[in-house]
Amino acid sequence: MGEVSISNASAPVVFNETAISPSPIELIDISVASNEVRAYGAVSSYCSRSAAEQVLKLQRTTVGPSKTLWPLTLSMKRNALVGVGMNVEARVASRMYMDLPSSDSWLKTYCTSQTSTGGGFYTPTNGSCSGFGCCQVPFAGRADDQYALPSFAVSFKPNNGTGAFDWEQHPCSYGMVVESSWYNFSTPDLYGYEVLSRRFQRGVPFVVDLAVMTGQNGSCPAKGQQPPPDYACASDNSFCTNTSTGGSSYVCRCMEYYEGNPYIANGCHGTHTYSLRSKVYKTI
Repeated sequence: MGEVSISNASAPVVFNETAISPSPIELIDISVASNEVRAYGAVSSYCSRSAAEQVLKLQRTTVGPSKTLWPLTLSMKRNALVGVGMNVEARVASRMYMDLPSSDSWLKTYCTSQTSTGGGFYTPTNGSCSGFGCCQVPFAGRADDQYALPSFAVSFKPNNGTGAFDWEQHPCSYGMVVESSWYNFSTPDLYGYEVLSRRFQRGVPFVVDLAVMTGQNGSCPAKGQQPPPDYACASDNSFCTNTSTGGSSYVCRCMEYYEGNPYIANGCHGTHTYSLRSKVYKTI
């Protein structure tokens, strides 16, 4: 995460990614059955210390261990972008840039939260993330190659700040990639300095898809084909299936009526007991 203080909010801001010190991601849990990892991600914030000074704390998260092979990617189906603020456009991009036009290829998605349009005022409501004080956009249904990101950044549209609202009362806007339906909007999150960041000091949970990269561990063999020497599905009662991200990775699963860990020898165990039924025929 990087922190930058801006005295002139109208100037474009570009972040030097190499200047931001990396920090480890805290793991929550791993599900082998669903090939998912859950971890904590930081909350990005855009706050006003005064009428003339804003402070940015932006999150860039890398979920894969390699620059060329990515067995871990941001889950499309299980995450959403959430923005919280009186006047905020939260963004997800593949780079840590602040001054992104909406047509930039690095910009993946965004959501906008406003509480006034055309002179009217809309009151934020607890539990509602429909664009008044809180906005949310799910990743589900998007193109896989666009959102299966090994690295992503959460930032804001420049000059969104708190607008005409009292910066002392509503000093901060927030953005986060979070597990869908996890965050429940509360209107007190709009008040006070770094309220949301302090409430979620460990971060917010997001979901990562786990897969075996074909460039590293061979390909998913067709039915009846001899698996490669480094085939990852180690259990006898397992099989592999290609992921939807361009066919460059696959996952291992236990066969029907088996459960366990398909990535280790004898890891898939039977879960059902079978019984045979006999038919009785009457002879006339």
